[in-house]
Amino acid sequence: VASGSPAGMPVVPRILPVRMSKGRAPHSIYLPDHGPVIAPEGFHVLGVLEHGAGLRPPPVPEGAPTATLAMPVLSGGSGREIWLTPDPVSYGEAVGIRYAWSEGVLFGVAHAPADEPGSAARRLYRDLIALTRRLDAGPLLRLWNYFPGINRELAGLVRYRHFCAGRYKALAEAGFALAEDLPAASAI
Repeated sequence: VASGSPAGMPVVPRILPVRMSKGRAPHSIYLPDHGPVIAPEGFHVLGVLEHGAGLRPPPVPEGAPTATLAMPVLSGGSGREIWLTPDPVSYGEAVGIRYAWSEGVLFGVAHAPADEPGSAARRLYRDLIALTRRLDAGPLLRLWNYFPGINRELAGLVRYRHFCAGRYKALAEAGFALAEDLPAASAI
């Protein structure tokens, strides 16, 4: 897992709150600067998303998942989204996903080639489901997905449709009740 987004590679950040403990949910803060990432007192870094073109990955706690999204910030310039939790965090990497695991929260970042979004989504979702099951992380609640050229055509369909088909296959193969327990998701 690279910490930046190589040219032509989608970044698929996933933030998955599960089993919230003691009412302490993760949250994010947004910063415009590009100095080192330091958690405020009483918090731990789950992961970092950089927004803007031409950014270098920020200095983050060793092992923390990071992603650089080559997308402009609506207000102009660039920015940093830092996801925090009050609970202790451990970092790891498995099946191509760099992740942070805290009580009730899994934050992960993975990369895949952008040329075939359907097969990439199927593999990434299959790997993510396997990781959450291995960690006994509970149900998937929310996923964010990014890939370039989401509305470009590929083999007669927009790339987003291929992505949806791959995601659907992975979820169905994993036994998800497709009308009942799908996680909320966004793709941009």
